[in-house]
Amino acid sequence: MTNISSLVQSLPQVSQSRMISSGFGVWLVWQGSANTTAHNALRDFGTIRMVEEQNQSLWFSPGPDVFRALARLQIWSKLNPIPVFAEVFPVTLSVGYDLTRTLAVPAEFSRQNTEAPENFEVWIHPKLKDQVKLIAGLDLVDRGGMAGLANVGWTMLKADDGLDYESTMSWYFAIRPLGRMGEKESIKGWRAFFAELQDLFQRQGIKYLTSPREEFVVFPLRDARALRTLCNDLLHLIPTVKADPNRTYWPCVMACTPQKGRPFSEDLPQKFNLDWNRLTPDFPHLHYRDAFMLAEWFRINEVRYGGSEETLDSWCSLSLMPEDEQAAQGTLDVNIPRGLLMGDNPTCFYCGMKAHKPAQCPTRAITKVNFHLWKHLAQLDMDEITAGFARMEKALDPVNPQAGILELLGGGKKSEHLLAQAVFEVVATAQLRMLRLIWRSRGKEWPEGIWQLGPEEGDFVWEALEALRRGDYEQADQLTKQARLKYSRSFIPSSLQAILALEMTEDAHQAHFYFEESERLSYSQLQQALFLFLQARILEVGDDLKEATGVYRRAQAVSPKWLEPLYRSGVCMVKMGFAAQAMDIFNDLIDRDPHYFN
Repeated sequence: MTNISSLVQSLPQVSQSRMISSGFGVWLVWQGSANTTAHNALRDFGTIRMVEEQNQSLWFSPGPDVFRALARLQIWSKLNPIPVFAEVFPVTLSVGYDLTRTLAVPAEFSRQNTEAPENFEVWIHPKLKDQVKLIAGLDLVDRGGMAGLANVGWTMLKADDGLDYESTMSWYFAIRPLGRMGEKESIKGWRAFFAELQDLFQRQGIKYLTSPREEFVVFPLRDARALRTLCNDLLHLIPTVKADPNRTYWPCVMACTPQKGRPFSEDLPQKFNLDWNRLTPDFPHLHYRDAFMLAEWFRINEVRYGGSEETLDSWCSLSLMPEDEQAAQGTLDVNIPRGLLMGDNPTCFYCGMKAHKPAQCPTRAITKVNFHLWKHLAQLDMDEITAGFARMEKALDPVNPQAGILELLGGGKKSEHLLAQAVFEVVATAQLRMLRLIWRSRGKEWPEGIWQLGPEEGDFVWEALEALRRGDYEQADQLTKQARLKYSRSFIPSSLQAILALEMTEDAHQAHFYFEESERLSYSQLQQALFLFLQARILEVGDDLKEATGVYRRAQAVSPKWLEPLYRSGVCMVKMGFAAQAMDIFNDLIDRDPHYFN
């Protein structure tokens, strides 16, 4: 006699759920060795194995395709006996914040017991009758009850032998090369790597379409097995090509979404409902619903963007399991709070977040640059950093994280306060507090020159800056115009106009123009380097990464001892997908100042 209670007790515990979804629980019971036919059929139809013991297992299906899988098995069992008991009943899937998955099994089902049958049997809960009968060829026969099972009036599945019950699950997969496809370097690199992909497509019998400007490759996948095979081959192909000096790699972003009856066309990627610019290169992105089907073979990673409410249709990415992923050796997992990463706004110029616009950025309230912060952060070990971020997560309201951020930045010596300050210190060079310093600086070179400060001189500009800080744009604009008239050859009014363009009119092109003008009017290399940096920052947050990299390097050439532009150029290369090339920059930075990577 086999009792389901031991399976239910083996399910993981989830103290707080981030995603909940109703679906179908499937209890399998067999005698002897596990029946691979039954298990493989369930997997191929998107059913997720939750827990297994010697002669029983518990599965979850998010959709009714599980009835098609069981119908196929029933027909197959008439020619090849499958001594398996299958019971289907309603359950709820809960997913924790660490992506732990468990099932809420109603008490009436958690005390059942049965023996393995001689033939294949499928028992269906009566509440699922309507969903079964929506599938052509499927019927139910009233069975009543059986000793050991919940007393609910069970029905048994009856499948028409003349139908094949194909899975309704299918996907469109799209691959987008990074870079500008109008540039010679991008075209050459992408076409060379695409030849590698074409070999893979040919082996798997995949038919694809390319968009006219070669910005996307899109193709259909017919079932879960095809999806699993493709993800596995892609994740093994990319590091293999990278490691071979005789083969050409080109960074790409990849995403997969259910077909849902949409026609196969070259413009499909525009309908995926995701921001392609925010995807991590070289990893397939899927909905959690689809990724959980592949959890036995792949590691699921959060992408953490978008709104605060997450569902099984939110996006995640797949990577190889750690034992197969040599690139994972020596890495550290740091979970940044979602309140710092989510949001649908354009990237904030000041801090890089999407939860707010520049005019609402918390950094506008910070008046001093904390150059000693990184040394304090270096005193925290990884366990305390992880714990500090966890406490920060709890302090941030998912709906409105701004209030919690301002409180964390307000002071305090706990690790979460230090980490919050560090998060907003990363791009301090692009913030208003740095502008205040550059106006007063009398130095010629970074970094020492930023501390050679004179008094706050000049009419209108300081009042304009404070008006801008408090959001009084009308007064800030009037004062800036007065300063412009009085100091027509000074870079200070131009730099103020750039900030007003960013915050008041949200015109990045105009802001870039005023930063260029500030650079031309600068009288020291220190000032020129900063305004080149700010021009590059405009390009970076606008995803013009190749151009941004070049301007950052110009800033570094003007002020060679200043490491910040070098660091940002490396960051841009990572964003473009050239992480290996960026490592040369980062290794140089580590040699010159290890605190850069605190």
